[in-house]
Amino acid sequence: MVLIFGPFAIIGCCFWLTRPPALSHETSAWQNHPSTLAASPASSGWWQPVSSLFNRDHNAEKLDKESPPQEEITKDVQEAANQLRIELGTDFQILARAPFVLASDSSMEDLQWIYANVLLPSHHALSVSYFDAPVNKPIKIILVKSAARWNSLRPRWPGFRPVEYAGFYSRDDHCIAINLETGIGSLAHELTHALIHSDFENCPEWFDEGLASLHEECEFNETGTALKGLPNWRYQHFREALHRSKAPALKTLISQPFAASNSPATEYAHSRLFCIYLQQQGVLESFYRRLRRSTAAKDSAIILCQLTKTVDLDQLNSQFIDWARTQTQASQTALQEHHETLSKTDDAVSDSTNSPRVQTKPFLEPASSLNLELD
Repeated sequence: MVLIFGPFAIIGCCFWLTRPPALSHETSAWQNHPSTLAASPASSGWWQPVSSLFNRDHNAEKLDKESPPQEEITKDVQEAANQLRIELGTDFQILARAPFVLASDSSMEDLQWIYANVLLPSHHALSVSYFDAPVNKPIKIILVKSAARWNSLRPRWPGFRPVEYAGFYSRDDHCIAINLETGIGSLAHELTHALIHSDFENCPEWFDEGLASLHEECEFNETGTALKGLPNWRYQHFREALHRSKAPALKTLISQPFAASNSPATEYAHSRLFCIYLQQQGVLESFYRRLRRSTAAKDSAIILCQLTKTVDLDQLNSQFIDWARTQTQASQTALQEHHETLSKTDDAVSDSTNSPRVQTKPFLEPASSLNLELD
């Protein structure tokens, strides 16, 4: 009997002695574990194929880049905060939260609200959906609430014309600047640029701008792990091109220098709308990750056709244009609601508890002659 049951008793005792401690309701396996929390899949519905991290892209590469030590990034953030405090003066509040340093001529309470309710959840959703490489240097964010303050930033970046832009991102300075008078949507736009440049430095400009523009007006999914692009004012430019039969083909968007035509507003609208189309097809995240792994510019077309199951770009372009025509009414309604909102308040921020959204006012399109992301 001992020979028969003895081994089972020994194994049972070993398991009991080496078992992990039980988890209480106060300390669950999901709590205080950001990487686990970020990997939780979306619950159901339209977002399931887009934001489910357990199924999003099994072939995605594992990056060798490691997060910088916490003390290192904290030191860098503190140095960046001190630098901004010297440059901007005592009229600006400074909030340092690695990897971000926020500065604003608004109150500290407003600054903390923007960080907690806009920046932090947007960063989380974007990181879950697209970005694997950690931010390895501080991202400075300057938020100004008055036209005078906005114009005062002009000397900081030679060639910058504040009257034309709602926000911009400088690669060299690793700095975002936002005119809060135009709404908060520009922050999500420029934040996307900053995170892309940390994760995918050679991202094609058309896709860089398309993905950033997608987040100008968007809403979170139920779990806060993805952002859905919504119709906004940019579509009117693409609609007008459709009516004139002058909408550029996808081949042109992908292969030509971005915003170099005589209608850059149409190109911005085209790239944004195409990203929404990819998102609704459930392939936007996969396209980003596969494009990041590619080594040649021509891979964009190959990857797009593979993911959308089309023969070539001409077929994909035809399907996209057919879909784009169906978006006219939704976009016109969104544009009308947008103008009604602007007529009631100077702050185009929608604070909806059930469906948080990020919005921005329309503004003139940028020139692309500087090493800045001007939008």
